[in-house]
Amino acid sequence: QTVKVSNGYEATPLAVHLRSNSCNDDASLHLVHHRAWIEDDEASAIAGRLLHILEQGLENPALKIQDFQLSAPAEQLQLQVWNQTESVAGDEQLIHRRIEQQARTRPYAVAAIFQGQHLTYAQLNRQANALAQRLIYQGVCPDDRVAIVSRRGLET
Repeated sequence: QTVKVSNGYEATPLAVHLRSNSCNDDASLHLVHHRAWIEDDEASAIAGRLLHILEQGLENPALKIQDFQLSAPAEQLQLQVWNQTESVAGDEQLIHRRIEQQARTRPYAVAAIFQGQHLTYAQLNRQANALAQRLIYQGVCPDDRVAIVSRRGLET
């Protein structure tokens, strides 16, 4: 049983309470959410996912954590529908190649705008090349995965 409670003034974005009643061996899941952060339909979706996970654990107590299905069957079906595409992955040009092409054909065209500042394709390509050179210097090879953390802006 799921009970949604929200008055719009909760102190935290989301509180999850799992309660059991020893008198009738019943359990309930209560989600209390602040509507400024979480819409009612999002809270319902979260509740559905949590119930799905709890049901799996109750049906099979020996189930390992990595074997739990985090998304409900309906969500898995929706993902399959969204992923049915006509194009084959890899058919399109890589993003850095597209930027290089724009830098050659339209070097002074605006490529990005942030807080009133703009960056041309030529400038963006120079920044991308400088980043690539730093990564190569640090031993990164093509197809290596690299996490980049930076502040938002055009100078990063």
